Amino acid sequence: VCRISYQFENLRPNRQLANIVERLRGFKLNPEEEQKVYHCARHGEKLLLFCKKDNQVICWLCERSQEHRGHSTFLLEEVVQEYQEKFEEMLQNLKRSKEEAEKWKVDIQTERTFWKQQSQLVKDFISDLEHRLEGSTVEMLQVRLSASLG
Repeated sequence: VCRISYQFENLRPNRQLANIVERLRGFKLNPEEEQKVYHCARHGEKLLLFCKKDNQVICWLCERSQEHRGHSTFLLEEVVQEYQEKFEEMLQNLKRSKEEAEKWKVDIQTERTFWKQQSQLVKDFISDLEHRLEGSTVEMLQVRLSASLG
């Protein structure tokens, strides 16, 4: 090690090193106690804020950046409940839509079966009429033949 001495006033905080230490402190030694903490890809800080305008999770440095300056930002915990409620509402709407679609599917299948049966009845009726007409035509020809011979 270099063993150079420094005066305390001349030392500056090393943010990169501090961020690395903070990340390492966030790791649990026991995987069962694993806790997910997400960090900003740009600054390495914890993502604790939510920018409503950009609909994005951000760190405190992002909040102060030009990209998000003047935007409405909230603590993540505050918006989690709001978005959870919106998610639940959307999920309920999807369930209702699915149930309605299933009902329509059953109704359409019932209608389809009904019209297939009606179509078959009409075909059978037409076939029966054709047989009757053929029989009537044969009888009429026999009557005419008998009349002309007799």
